[in-house]
Amino acid sequence: MLQRPSYRQSLISLLSDLTGPDTRAAGLDALEAAGYLTPALREVWAAELARPKYAIRYLSEIVSQEKVRIEKLLRQVGGELTAVKTRAVIANFSQALQVCKQGHRLDPDRIRRSRILDFGAGVWSSLSASIMLYAIGFEQADAFEPFPIAPDMVAESVFQTIRWLYDTPDAFAVFGATPATMKQRVAALDFSGLEEKLDGLNAGGPRVIDFGPVRLFNNTDMMDNGYYDLVCSNSVLEHVEDMRGALARQREILKDDGACVHTVDFTDHRAISADREDIEHSFHMYYDGILDEVNGLRAGDLESLFVLSGFHGSIVRLMAAPEGYIDHTRLHPRFAHYSPADLAAAVSSYVLTKV
Repeated sequence: MLQRPSYRQSLISLLSDLTGPDTRAAGLDALEAAGYLTPALREVWAAELARPKYAIRYLSEIVSQEKVRIEKLLRQVGGELTAVKTRAVIANFSQALQVCKQGHRLDPDRIRRSRILDFGAGVWSSLSASIMLYAIGFEQADAFEPFPIAPDMVAESVFQTIRWLYDTPDAFAVFGATPATMKQRVAALDFSGLEEKLDGLNAGGPRVIDFGPVRLFNNTDMMDNGYYDLVCSNSVLEHVEDMRGALARQREILKDDGACVHTVDFTDHRAISADREDIEHSFHMYYDGILDEVNGLRAGDLESLFVLSGFHGSIVRLMAAPEGYIDHTRLHPRFAHYSPADLAAAVSSYVLTKV
């Protein structure tokens, strides 16, 4: 249903191999092979890491100190594992509902009777948004991610989200929620054995992990029809391959008076990748025709599919390319037939209801 993302090994992950005595040689080899170390500098690093202070009995203290520094950095830059991303997801769908005059769906009393699905929750922090949505007051807050997730990262993101909720509760107390109630709701969730359960999901075991009012699915076939009041996604639909199938299933699991809220990023995702410094233009795919982890659908394509799938709704144009930014003389044949407005659409939100 979705295009599987590819992830390259980062410098930080290479450096993590240096923390363990058993993996240091391989870590140094990898850093040298990647061009971060010269042979001479590798010898200097190897000599430093051979000092007694880096023996395994001292590693806990060293790693613990660095962990605190890294978490501080993540809070400053809004890292993937922190609740900053979760707060942005909630802000996007609430803004779209308000602008499209659907703000009544965020009434606190209604939220307490509502079930919401985070569609395409991600492989790194699959449960973070759902946990926060449940804390805010939703009766049920589920997540759907079809691809194999990273159990260690997802588990860490869960506990990091909870820490953020406890450290800065006022930042998430929206829709009438109070810090005390949010903490109480999250405290009732049992995440024991979380990493083992996530491993089982990847290994083809149960296709849903059930924490009660928060669940993680890897297949929408497990969901009941007419169950959800809200289905939301953030920068997900641009990755969906079988859009007709995905929208048909969303319509089935949505209540008759429910709504889908999707924020879609139409830009070339290579331009926002830390590994693609050669791609500077936000719509570089218009010129080389390469679709990297995106389906290439433009706003008009997607909006037509919404109608064909039995939805109608409203559009919020959040971002568009400025006039003159796109060179229409260089367009690849794949994109040559699109209107200037379709090509300029960068980020849009959609609030959809059943026809």
